[in-house]
Amino acid sequence: MDGDRSPSSVHLAELDRMIGRAEGACERYREASAKPGLSPPVWRHRVHTLKKMEDTLARLRAQRDGEPQAGDRPVSRPGA
Repeated sequence: MDGDRSPSSVHLAELDRMIGRAEGACERYREASAKPGLSPPVWRHRVHTLKKMEDTLARLRAQRDGEPQAGDRPVSRPGA
């Protein structure tokens, strides 16, 4: 690892690259689902894929911005 880069900056740089790839994928999926003449099953599949990628993009952005995720909350145990 580089001496001038902290582990957190390396992590943020990787998150930024992943976010860029996810943004590109969202745009491609958006264009693919907007094509005219798609059959309903193909259209539903493309829209579903787009929504999943948008969810992934939102998680990556939240992780980069330090916002807590639903799965990141500590679970309280009875009697603990």
